[in-house]
Amino acid sequence: MSEYTKTQLLYGIDVDPSTWTAMAYPDALALKAKLAHARIGVLNSVHYMEKDSANITDCVNAVKFNEALLRELKDNHEDRD
Repeated sequence: MSEYTKTQLLYGIDVDPSTWTAMAYPDALALKAKLAHARIGVLNSVHYMEKDSANITDCVNAVKFNEALLRELKDNHEDRD
């Protein structure tokens, strides 16, 4: 079992989730997508045999999920205008 939380594994070991709790929802989603993308870079920087492919996949899914939510917000906002 990992000593890190799911949030830390997805967005970075030094990330404090309270950072985005006070942010506007779209800004928090964008930040989370950016952090997960950066985490993928960190995870890919190790030797091929030492890569944590499951965590990389989870991070990729986090990026896709947060970007999909951002697109949905944008689409809903445009529908109202």
